[in-house]
Amino acid sequence: MHDVVPRQRIPILALLAANTISQLGNVLALLAIPWFVYATTGSAAKTGFTGFANLLPVVVAGLFGGVIVDRIGHRQASIIADVASGLTLALIPILHLTIGLAFWQLLVLVFFGALLDMPGSTARQSLLPELATLGQVKLERANAAYQSIQQTTSLVGLPLAGLLIATLGATNVLWLDAASFAISAGLVAVGVPARLVAAAARERPSQSYRDDLLEGWRFLRRERVIFSLTVANSVGNFLAAPLFAVILPIYASQVFGSAVHLGLLLTGAAVGSLVGAILYGLVGVRLSRRSLYAGSWLVGTVPFWILAGTPPIVIALVALALLGLAEGPINPLMYTLSQERTPAHLRARVFGARMALANIVSPLGMIAAGLLIEIVGVQGTLIGIGLAHGVFAIAVLRHRPFYSLDVIVATPVTIEMCAVQPTHPPSRVFSPDRSLLLAGLMPLSLGLILMVTTVGRTNMQVWGLTGALLVAAGWIIGGMGLRPGGSRARGALLASSLYLGIGLLFAIIVEAGRVSDRVIDALPPTASYPLVILSVVVLWPLAMARLLDPRSART
Repeated sequence: MHDVVPRQRIPILALLAANTISQLGNVLALLAIPWFVYATTGSAAKTGFTGFANLLPVVVAGLFGGVIVDRIGHRQASIIADVASGLTLALIPILHLTIGLAFWQLLVLVFFGALLDMPGSTARQSLLPELATLGQVKLERANAAYQSIQQTTSLVGLPLAGLLIATLGATNVLWLDAASFAISAGLVAVGVPARLVAAAARERPSQSYRDDLLEGWRFLRRERVIFSLTVANSVGNFLAAPLFAVILPIYASQVFGSAVHLGLLLTGAAVGSLVGAILYGLVGVRLSRRSLYAGSWLVGTVPFWILAGTPPIVIALVALALLGLAEGPINPLMYTLSQERTPAHLRARVFGARMALANIVSPLGMIAAGLLIEIVGVQGTLIGIGLAHGVFAIAVLRHRPFYSLDVIVATPVTIEMCAVQPTHPPSRVFSPDRSLLLAGLMPLSLGLILMVTTVGRTNMQVWGLTGALLVAAGWIIGGMGLRPGGSRARGALLASSLYLGIGLLFAIIVEAGRVSDRVIDALPPTASYPLVILSVVVLWPLAMARLLDPRSART
């Protein structure tokens, strides 16, 4: 196969660049608009109403705007949405500096800005399969690159927004937000030729808006894999969203008593999520999709229980990084599966509905977590979320539609992709016993909790040893369930050897945890910045170059 002509990769690179700039603008607006409202009105209530006006249209546009995106075409919708969002944002400082801006006018502008932004996001996601095919980039890698943009812009955008607001003022930052949408629209208009996506646009039958809307919802309900992924995504958002928005700020205050620790914990989770998405793009194509998806849910359960034990900061940081690492592959895997199974003319409706449902359940989860903390405290809430997460993880493992995740569906758009992707046939050498794996998970998790909660305490020897024995039992039972080479004994021996190595690593982490609390207490509030800079300046560019290299995609 000949090397890809650079011109063939321009469209996907232009789309990813446009999405990066657009997402960065969204993150800047997330802080700049509330800051602008509070600075100009001095009212916390009005600031809250503005936040609601920014959230509600996202749900409305996701549920009902996909039809319009599919009708006018994904490329055109991306351009129009970015231009319109930029104009609504620019009107805020323009009116404020000229004739004045009433609060109701501000709410209207914020509402329409968010209403128009969601279609642009779903349109860019819907463009990805055709552009990945053109650039000879595997769909898994393209989605990993796309989703890593979300993590990177959040990681760098929030501290950047604070810095820009402090130095330039909220009004000037809104000008930057408007400019970012204009640049994003220009990149798609110039870098993504209309002829590349015209064929998908011609697939749409001519019918009424209501019929188009119902067609998308019927497809979502009928396609059991996509429907199951949508439900799982909503449950995951309901359980995970409160951790970062509600629980961790209270947790850091009560357990560590410092905002520095909160910054480190949030940064650890964000970096872990970025690494997880990148690793999925690099090696995910070689793995069983069902095992990867269910494994991400199972591994993501343990960090909640570790945090419930109020461990030293190093162990808490490792737990949150592990949570991010487990959740990182879920979104790119989910979008890859959806793009393979959804016809091009229905994509925006399906993707928009899923994003809308996620935005509906996240605030509900935050409210539920806040009420639960009032009743049982932070630790009890973490244990409860961990149990709910674990039960749902087992349900994901046993849910019948997920058994077909490894079956690649050849839609008209992805048929070229399917020719080069493995179908992950069942392996005769590696035949895991799920019952033993699940049986080993419970003592393993309970043992980890006991070991973590007794670090540095008077009864550490007794309970720490009990925890170690439980971890060993869980690990060996789980190893028997793996059955490498068809032998349970070999699995138990392999698990025992790995357990000894992990036990040594855990002992090193525990010892470091004893010292870390005194060291971190002396750190400045900007202590997490080096980790952010390292991830954004070094890790992310190198990973993107690897993900989008067609030569590495063939391996």
